Amino acid sequence: MPDAADPAPMNAPSRRKFRREGEERRRQDLIDATLDSVAEHGLEGATVRTIALRAGVTAG
Repeated sequence: MPDAADPAPMNAPSRRKFRREGEERRRQDLIDATLDSVAEHGLEGATVRTIALRAGVTAG
C-alpha cells in the first residue's frame, strides 16, 4: 500500500488538467445552450435562466 506522504508518480494526470477539461466542457455547453436558446426564442427571449437550464448548470 503506498504511503500517503509519497508524491504522485510523475506520469499521473494532474488534477488541474482534469479541472480545466471540465471547465472547457462547461463553457462549450453554455455556448451551445446560448445558441440554441437564441435560435429558438430570439435574442430577447434567451434568458440566463433558460440558458442555464439547457446547459445543466445553476443560474447564479
